[in-house]
Amino acid sequence: MKKSIIALLVTGLFILVGCSQVDPTPTMVAEATAVPPTATASQAEEIVEATPEIEVIDSVEELAGTWQFGTDQFRRFFEDGTSFTAPSLDQLKKLIAGEIDYNDVFGDEYPDDFGEEYWFEDGLFHVKDNYCIESEAVSEAGIYQIQRVDNERIRFVQIEDPCWYRGVRVYRETATMTRIEEE
Repeated sequence: MKKSIIALLVTGLFILVGCSQVDPTPTMVAEATAVPPTATASQAEEIVEATPEIEVIDSVEELAGTWQFGTDQFRRFFEDGTSFTAPSLDQLKKLIAGEIDYNDVFGDEYPDDFGEEYWFEDGLFHVKDNYCIESEAVSEAGIYQIQRVDNERIRFVQIEDPCWYRGVRVYRETATMTRIEEE
């Protein structure tokens, strides 16, 4: 009889285990979080209308002036389509005045006839210089869109530029130029 009871208990245990549905994956309980209500169509329209459009600089007159690019570059754009660059404002002023040349500022890496020119076509900024690491790209212009970040800062967004150096070092999208007042 003792063996019969043990057999019944074991059989019952197998039936109990076999018939129960056990989920092999553990159940995770998350804490309740506040979910904002879904925006109505009119609220969505208000959000879209409140989103500012990107203002684009598309003329020489808007760009003309002195800009600081990072901590070590100052650039002066003139309305005649020329520009000068130097690592300090003092050097930039001397370069513009003709008191020093690019080789005085940057060493002998610039050609004696170094020059930068820019213009706008169809609202896009075109820039050309005769200094480019890729010699085949020297005669080709880089094309950028200039976006106004705020009243004092702009960003250059590359459309195309055969000069890798100019696109990465000079007019990179991740940096902004800040307009500065000259003394």
